[in-house]
Amino acid sequence: FLAENPDDPAIKKQLAVLHRYAANVARLLGDYAEAESAYKASIAIWEDLSSQDPDDASHRDNLALTLGDSATVQKRGGRLKAAADTLDRAAALAEEIKQRVPLSFYQRTLAKTLIDRADVEYRLGNFATAKDAASRAVELSKALKEAPSEEARAIDPLLVVMSLQGRATAL
Repeated sequence: FLAENPDDPAIKKQLAVLHRYAANVARLLGDYAEAESAYKASIAIWEDLSSQDPDDASHRDNLALTLGDSATVQKRGGRLKAAADTLDRAAALAEEIKQRVPLSFYQRTLAKTLIDRADVEYRLGNFATAKDAASRAVELSKALKEAPSEEARAIDPLLVVMSLQGRATAL
């Protein structure tokens, strides 16, 4: 489809989502090489969409989320510095679009990123930094309780638990 419609943003978006989904499945199955390849494809498409339509902040939000997923593969492969760098990029993207997406999107994306960042910092032995990242994730995830019902997601309460666990682990 993309070959026939190379400039169709809807097809590109669907393809980016499919690559991310395939990467998540491969990651869960322990096929990290395949996961990394699929994440790279998804990231490249989200970057392309972001540059083609910089006014659509959802592309950058999806890019940040995909980068966060990709960092999990880097972390599991023992590449903690690369994972930290990838998560920093995801956090920067979330901050960049904070005023251009619904508040709950920003809170959810940054909370997820900081939960992962706290784990990376913990594994690096940077316990104070891990605690700080997890504490900020606690604030963001708890604030999701105030999200309008149409923006609420089933994962929101789980993000609170994950961030609290990250903070407790760091402490």
